[in-house]
Formats: sequence, C-alpha cells, structure tokens
Amino acid sequence: ISREDLRLYRANWYEPITAQLNGGYTLYTAPPPASGTVLASILQTLEGQLQPNPRINVFNTLRVAEAFKYAYALRTELGDPAFTDTNRVLQKTMSDNYISNVASKLHQLTRTESYPEYYGASYHSGNKGGTINIVVQAPDGDAVVATSTINTLFGSLMASPSTGIILNNEMDDFSSPHIVNSFGVTP
Repeated sequence: ISREDLRLYRANWYEPITAQLNGGYTLYTAPPPASGTVLASILQTLEGQLQPNPRINVFNTLRVAEAFKYAYALRTELGDPAFTDTNRVLQKTMSDNYISNVASKLHQLTRTESYPEYYGASYHSGNKGGTINIVVQAPDGDAVVATSTINTLFGSLMASPSTGIILNNEMDDFSSPHIVNSFGVTP
C-alpha cells in the first residue's frame, strides 16, 4: 500500500443489517462484504430451538452446529456489493420463510451431514486445510479458546528447531505489490 493509495482511499458506507430477536432485541450487524447476515441467520434460526438447560448437552450442541452449517452455506453466495449483487441472498436469508424452514429442519434433526451442498452451498472447494478452532469449557464454567492455522500446506516450510512445530506463513494473506499469493489472489 502506498501513500497515494491511502490518500485516494474513500470508505464506502453501507446500511447495517438489522434483525429482530426474541425479547424485543434488535441485532445491528455489518452487511456484505462482512458476514453479519450469517450471524443474523444463526441467531434467528436458533430462537426457540435450544433447551433452557445451561449445561452443555448434545441436543443444543448439534442444533448450534447445524445452524452454523446452514448459515455458512449461504455465505457462498455473498460477496462485495460493489462487485456482486447480494440482494437476492440477503432477502432469502432474512425472510421469515427461510428462517422457519431451517428451524423446522433443526427441530427434526437426528443426524448431521458432512457435505456443504446439503445445506445449500453454491459450491464446494474441497478440504484444503485451513484454520482450526477449539473451545473447552470446564465444569465450573471456565473456558479456553484456541485458534490455530499454518495457512498453507506445511506453512512456511520451516519448523522450529527446538519444538519441531511447523511455522505458519500467515503473511501470505497480506497484499504485496505485484505478488500473487499462494491462493491466487492478486494484490
């Protein structure tokens, strides 16, 4: 990024996504190209779906995971509104009909699926690795969250001499003038 790029940059303003939630709450979240629509879909779908038991249980965990899968399938149709028409998917995602349809599938749920097309994804690029997230909650309520990635296959192709841990190459995700990153994204 050059000084000239910064001087010429103008931010685009988009109206926030709003969603009505139980209890009279209104969710205000970021519109595309951010994934606020995905968040709104998850929250609206899960309303009335979870058992009020505050302890972790399979019933709630499965429905949360499935709500995420349906919402993230819609994400395959989102993009930057400056370059992609996102109105159709926004209207679909935010419609009462869509939310109640997905909620009814969660209510009848007996098993989960592992392929994105089942949930409505427009494409599937296969498992190419990426990021993993793990959340552990203790019986007393303490929780730990860890997110890890090496970015590409074997990361930076270097390992720590003392631990043997493969080092990441996350800097590949940042733009460098005239350099195409490992995913084929131009600067």
